[in-house]
Amino acid sequence: MKTIKERFNRPLSDFKREPRMEIIGCAKRCLNNSEGERLLKDLIIEYGLDDPTGALDSTQLLYRTAQQDVIKHILALTNDT
Repeated sequence: MKTIKERFNRPLSDFKREPRMEIIGCAKRCLNNSEGERLLKDLIIEYGLDDPTGALDSTQLLYRTAQQDVIKHILALTNDT
């Protein structure tokens, strides 16, 4: 079986957007189980989702917000609403 790096080792321009409902289905199949729950919990802890930010300069704040937005997007894909 090829590794992720081997499968994705091509220019980003080769990737095309897939139908949204198919992506949502993929996310649910991958993450709506005990292993997926463990991964999501780790991401939430690692990137401090909803933790107070304290005093950050604008660059640090933008970087942290972007990280958290990715996690929120993944969580939104797995929600039934």
